[in-house]
Amino acid sequence: MQTIDSIPAQVDRVPVADLLQQHKKTTLYVEYFKRLGITPFRDGLEAYITPEQANLVAQYHQAKGQGKEYLNKFLASLVPDLDSNSFVQNVHEQVQNLKSNRSERSELVLEHSFETTVLGMLQAIAQRFVPPLDPLARADALAKACRENLILRTSEVKQMVGVAPKGDRFLRDGFAFVRVGQWGREVSWRVERI
Repeated sequence: MQTIDSIPAQVDRVPVADLLQQHKKTTLYVEYFKRLGITPFRDGLEAYITPEQANLVAQYHQAKGQGKEYLNKFLASLVPDLDSNSFVQNVHEQVQNLKSNRSERSELVLEHSFETTVLGMLQAIAQRFVPPLDPLARADALAKACRENLILRTSEVKQMVGVAPKGDRFLRDGFAFVRVGQWGREVSWRVERI
């Protein structure tokens, strides 16, 4: 099996299956790919990432092994200076390099993958700076959910109150969230006024 360092420069994709031999699937997808903004692309039944993304995964794994402080420094080094014009120019240059160095089919996949990575990073940054929901708007939304007997998913409750509910009954902001079952992969909740 090839390691990330031994991948030749002309290789345009790395099978995710190779990474799964080194990392647990949940760790790879839930932690590494999510934190790095990597979305694997598919060719048939196989999932792939670019060599650049594979190197990011290897660097992340190494930083994680050196401790939380080093990991935070590594993640901070990935955040671009959004105010500088050089960041936009750098993204444009990298896309142009990918276009000139790859075949037509690979070009589209890599451009999409690179742009998806950048978009994922920008969304993660933007989420940190989103102002919290107005308390009155949150109370109105919870009251409406209570009146309408709406069933909410865990992600929706977390978005509304800022915390994911746990257990069978969760109290927050004068409302109780009662577990009523599953909704796909998420738990579903009914809102009741206390």
